[in-house]
Amino acid sequence: MWSHLQDSSEVDAKLITVFTLSKETSSVKKQRLLSYALIGAVASLMLSSVAARAQTPIVSFSSSGAGWATWLADDAKATIAPDTSGPQSLTELLLPTNDLKSWTFAPSFPDQFKSTVEGTAIRLDVGKVEGDAWRTNFSQGSLPLKEGQSYVLTFKAKADQNRNVYAIVQNSGGDWHNVGLAQEVALSTSWQTFTYPFTASNLTPDGTALFFHLGQQTGTTWFSDVSVKLASGTVTIPAPKQAVKISITAPGSEEWHIQYNSDPFEVVDGHKYSLSFAIKSDVPRRINFYPRLNCPDWHAIGDGNWGITVSPVWSTHTVIFTAKKSLPGHNVVGFNVGGPQAGASVSIGDVKLVEVTP
Repeated sequence: MWSHLQDSSEVDAKLITVFTLSKETSSVKKQRLLSYALIGAVASLMLSSVAARAQTPIVSFSSSGAGWATWLADDAKATIAPDTSGPQSLTELLLPTNDLKSWTFAPSFPDQFKSTVEGTAIRLDVGKVEGDAWRTNFSQGSLPLKEGQSYVLTFKAKADQNRNVYAIVQNSGGDWHNVGLAQEVALSTSWQTFTYPFTASNLTPDGTALFFHLGQQTGTTWFSDVSVKLASGTVTIPAPKQAVKISITAPGSEEWHIQYNSDPFEVVDGHKYSLSFAIKSDVPRRINFYPRLNCPDWHAIGDGNWGITVSPVWSTHTVIFTAKKSLPGHNVVGFNVGGPQAGASVSIGDVKLVEVTP
């Protein structure tokens, strides 16, 4: 707001003001100085107000469920209670390899891609590619890695022909940079065991995922016993300070048939906001969440809706979005937890929405 003072005409005006002050009476000088002091105080209060607004949650959370509500379609049933499950100690950070719900599949051509389970392995058939390895991949997200800690990735794999794939532990958003491991892996037609130690580095709030990139050529690959563990010891996953458990007895036919929504709040279009939360499910599944309207046409008021893979282990997530097309009295944060993928429960905790920039 002060950059315009660099204009030469205004600098001249300031010099003239200083020259004039030297000729004024002391009482006038005091009044003018007091005016400048008042302007400075008001500016300071404005800046303090902006900082306070950025730190004060717009949406917060309580195990009592206050400020939140469950919406159920006619074909869905669920109940809410505090989640008191506590922290979790893990040796294995990945979900079972031979459960397709453990993975997120992202092929370039979905109609030319097939994933199936064969015993302890998953089989991946890729019938068409674009040439870039990353354009067809499968992954597990929400790895609870810590900066500077050492881990070991191990897996068994083979292919229908000699070929290479890529194993990468990488950021789950932003520039998708690797966070300690980016390995080209040479597969043969026989099962081989691969072991890659790595140290987690350059972690961000976007989260971390293990990716296998397959898109450089067509063909069939098999993977089994995929594992990520600490180099030694166990990982303790803390529980949220405030959490609720949504017990699902009838999931409904669509994921949005069970919603957990905040009370309405106000945002300013064009301002940036940070939404963070912890979540887990009794079974591996996908869950969509987003800030949106609670009235037709229920559109997102951010950069779209987000989908995440949720597991029986607590995972934390943070997204930054710019508010747009908001509507006073109708903006909510919503989690869609119903549908065919639903298990018996989903737990959500420590939800917080704050303004990042004015």
